[in-house]
Amino acid sequence: MNRAQVLHEAFGRRKNFIIILDDIWERVSLQNVGIPEPDGSNVSKVVWTTSSMNVFNSMESEKEIKVGAEDVIMSTEIQPIAKQVAKECGRLPDKFPLLISRNYNWLSNDKIRAYFLYCALYPEDHQILVDVLIEYWMAEGLINEEGSIQTEKDKGHAYLKELKDACMIESIRDDDKYVRMHDLIRDLAINITREPPLFMVKVGLRLEESPKEEEWVESLQRVSLMRNDIKAFSGQPNCPQLSTLLLHHNGTKYSEITFSDTFFKHMHNLKVLDLSNTGIKSLPNLISVLVNLQALILTKC
Repeated sequence: MNRAQVLHEAFGRRKNFIIILDDIWERVSLQNVGIPEPDGSNVSKVVWTTSSMNVFNSMESEKEIKVGAEDVIMSTEIQPIAKQVAKECGRLPDKFPLLISRNYNWLSNDKIRAYFLYCALYPEDHQILVDVLIEYWMAEGLINEEGSIQTEKDKGHAYLKELKDACMIESIRDDDKYVRMHDLIRDLAINITREPPLFMVKVGLRLEESPKEEEWVESLQRVSLMRNDIKAFSGQPNCPQLSTLLLHHNGTKYSEITFSDTFFKHMHNLKVLDLSNTGIKSLPNLISVLVNLQALILTKC
């Protein structure tokens, strides 16, 4: 039984429910998701929000509510409803960070929390390819299962299911090949990684220069600079604890990325180095000091 069937059965047992689909950017088929169409036998509602008129037009909604302008927020029709919802939810919107933090703390162990935090290395709303994510985990040594590679991959999928069940990540398609982290949850993860385990995440910002040497602090464990326009990585970062460095989709169509001769000198613990889609033609000589490297990704280079 797939996820949609499980949801459909669960909703089928409840005649009255309200479902909120927040911040959607493509047409959602209620049937494919597992949400039963409201009919005469129930008084259920499906509410969704979008910033795209194309998506709005494709969803064939019964009612449109434009949100954002002050006259709407202050309208005599909306205010009483909003106050009642806030009262019933115990001012839930103000408590979102607390609720998400509780979900994080309720994860079964530190290993599951590490898998969750790893997802924050990707850009906001990014479609994360599950197979690649699990391979990162395996290379990092986060999945320490005795047996075959397939055994470790199966365990990785089991850990992902636990994160989905805790609503910390979500599947994007029925085939479960991609997952995504909601922007609010990702914000929480980024905040957590400002303390050990320390991450540096600067993704999709169109940066043209690598972070300054003082930003590469000694306690950094994982760094993601993917999807920028950085052409040169300079200096001699002192990051002896760094285990993952994701640099893919940097450089330009016409120039490859380059590294200073000393860039990798103090990264002896590095296990995952992703240089895919950077146009790099040859590896720097000092890469030989990366004695713990388990995964070097050079796709489309």
